[in-house]
Amino acid sequence: MIKSIKDTWNDLSGFLRNPKDEQDSIQKLGLKSKRLFSILAIDIPLMVILMVVIYAVERAGLIDLGGHKISKQLQLLPPWLIILFGAFIIPFIEELIFRLYLRLKQNYPARLFILITSITGKKNKENIKTYIESKWQAYYKGIFYLSALIFALVHIVNFKYSITLLIFVPILVAPQLILGLFTGYLRVKYGLIWGFYLHALHNLIFLAIPLVFMSGPLEKLNISNDKYKLKIEEIGFGKLDSKFSSFTKDSVFFENIKLKTLISKLLDKKEKLIEFNPDEKSNQKINLTFKTYSDPLKSKQIILNELQNAYGFTITKDNILRENWKLQISDTTLLMQHKSDSSNSSTTTVSSKEIKLENADFNQLVHTLNSSYDKYILTEIDLPNKFNFKLQKNEFDKLMDLLGREYGLLLKMSRIEIEHVKIDFKEKKTNGT
Repeated sequence: MIKSIKDTWNDLSGFLRNPKDEQDSIQKLGLKSKRLFSILAIDIPLMVILMVVIYAVERAGLIDLGGHKISKQLQLLPPWLIILFGAFIIPFIEELIFRLYLRLKQNYPARLFILITSITGKKNKENIKTYIESKWQAYYKGIFYLSALIFALVHIVNFKYSITLLIFVPILVAPQLILGLFTGYLRVKYGLIWGFYLHALHNLIFLAIPLVFMSGPLEKLNISNDKYKLKIEEIGFGKLDSKFSSFTKDSVFFENIKLKTLISKLLDKKEKLIEFNPDEKSNQKINLTFKTYSDPLKSKQIILNELQNAYGFTITKDNILRENWKLQISDTTLLMQHKSDSSNSSTTTVSSKEIKLENADFNQLVHTLNSSYDKYILTEIDLPNKFNFKLQKNEFDKLMDLLGREYGLLLKMSRIEIEHVKIDFKEKKTNGT
């Protein structure tokens, strides 16, 4: 397979450097299949890289892809219809429009023009034919690249127009440009159907991913009575962040929230103080809409009860002794050596080996340490200054030593009695058990 990919890449790159309207001298099915799947193997990693770049640009706030038409269709249309049109019907139509004419003998407008001129005489017909063929060969490189470029630019209509969008057009349509070049190569060298095969496989792969991860919500629960309305929808795992939440005296709304996060809010407990068993079931993301017509003070309990019924979990509470770590200053002089004079906003970088905070306060430091270690750390330090911290991500004992030695900070442990909450999800019974 590696040899086939290498051979295909050499042939493809040679063709793209100087496209010519010439079929491959070998038209065996085996070679065509190798070319198809080798180009697909080249296409997939290139598309993944471009998707990561586009995602990074969006996450940086430079563009908004929320209005992308494909994203909306994924939530409105059934999966089978998306696959039928997206992977078969539309690619076939696009190949006819953008790639059929890349072979002169199947360029029907040009052939029709030659046919019409034949009524003026055989000699004129031959002259026109010779003229068109010579110009076609002379300008074929531009014709080929223009077809791929137009194919790419047509897809910009999928995006919601904005001035900043225009700046990033080359990045946004790069996947379609590359696909247009690859399918054009197969079309010219091996026939229109092979370009269609690549187009269909490409779309099938990259439609299947968002269908799995970004499909529309599935209704889990829908209750409406004279006391309240409650609707719960389960969503896929493609969305990363909660988009919106609202908690008023008579209504509750959460979008794209983890079940464990919602339960912690309903119990008024920090999520890390609740034990979920098994933990993976509590990671289900949901949309929740609630409206009460009676006592608003009972809203949380009503929602919690309905969640218990829908997801089959129990809640047990007991008191346990828990280690409590308090961050204090032990050496102010040593600490002030790390004071930041920057007016920039704070930044936090956490890797597997290092924790780095720049221009940060102590609340940010404590939050980062709590996220990185399975400890409960708090602080009462209230300094107006900002500091820079660079900590090796080692065992907790080594962290304590580093904080004291380099930053003049002390982590003091005490044991306090706290309420421990455990959420147990019932295992689904299988037939015969």
